[in-house]
Amino acid sequence: MQIKEIQEKVRREEYEISFHAEKERYAEDITIHNIETAIQNGEILEDYSEDPRGPSCLVFGYSENRPIHIICGYTPIK
Repeated sequence: MQIKEIQEKVRREEYEISFHAEKERYAEDITIHNIETAIQNGEILEDYSEDPRGPSCLVFGYSENRPIHIICGYTPIK
């Protein structure tokens, strides 16, 4: 997956946040807006296309001068 594809899905609000991510987000006082902003100005640091739990990637970006790492899972197009 490319960062532009992830950014477009965020712009269209075509994403879900896992229960685990919600717990982490609350624990670290990160808002949905922070996550969306970090993705919009972010980059993919690592691709985990072969992860046994499903393909994903690590996105890194900033929101309000705060560095944020986000794991984005995705369903590959066949």
